[in-house]
Amino acid sequence: MARRGSFTRWLACAGVLGGVTAACNPSGEGGGESSSGGAAVATGGTATAGSAGAPATGGMAGLGGSGASAGTSTVIAQTLATCGVTLASSLDIGSEAVPTALTGLAWSPRAQACQSGGWDLLQCAGATVTLATGTTTVMHGTHPVDVQLWIRDDTVCCAVGNDGGTPGWVPMSCGPGILAKQTLEQCGIGTTGGFHVQQIPVPAELTGPNWGIKDTTCDQSGWDLGRCAGSTATFTSLAATATNAQGDPLTVWVAALGDTVCCVYGSDDASAPGIYPMSCPRDAG
Repeated sequence: MARRGSFTRWLACAGVLGGVTAACNPSGEGGGESSSGGAAVATGGTATAGSAGAPATGGMAGLGGSGASAGTSTVIAQTLATCGVTLASSLDIGSEAVPTALTGLAWSPRAQACQSGGWDLLQCAGATVTLATGTTTVMHGTHPVDVQLWIRDDTVCCAVGNDGGTPGWVPMSCGPGILAKQTLEQCGIGTTGGFHVQQIPVPAELTGPNWGIKDTTCDQSGWDLGRCAGSTATFTSLAATATNAQGDPLTVWVAALGDTVCCVYGSDDASAPGIYPMSCPRDAG
């Protein structure tokens, strides 16, 4: 259930590229197109073979003197590779103040594109964060498609494309929320609304009233939270359609380390300890 895929496929699925034949699968399953050895890149709307994880021409090499930290440079490179993006030129590394409320014409379309691609721009809300902007090898007519990444504390909050239109934001379906949504779909767990992503350190020893209970709950439903132990894991939360025995709404959580789902569990705010098992085949993650 890897999120790796082709940037061109995201654009084709969004209706940005004309004349591109690509399997439209915005959920991110299955990697890149099957016709060539890597992801496809487009020139003037025509797909040609490329390499999804290829080094950018004058791209990532330009990060060293950009002021980006080593950690930020690493997560940018990993994200571009995961999303199948090849740069045509060096990235511009700057900063941008992200408002607390992602509303209005300036921010609402960006936030929506992020959510559609499995990203959570709210992770960057209310802070001045790193903004990486680059021109890709993909062309939309005569206009090159740009990629933008917002990074806070070496965590990518969102990666989107921009085709130069209005509003022009194109979802890149390679964010961590995609894995969570795929898992919940396979588990048959219904959700409503958007999702929220958090990076949470999981202790090596899963004991006590917090992690010990979560570990036991995960074991009850066939998951292994120990796969995330000792690491900073991605926790994606969504409002579940299920309720507890008292009819109180549940939040469903998907804990993952990279592309490995460690556990799916539910929680509520109305009881103690308020942690509930969510049964699902382990191989769904």
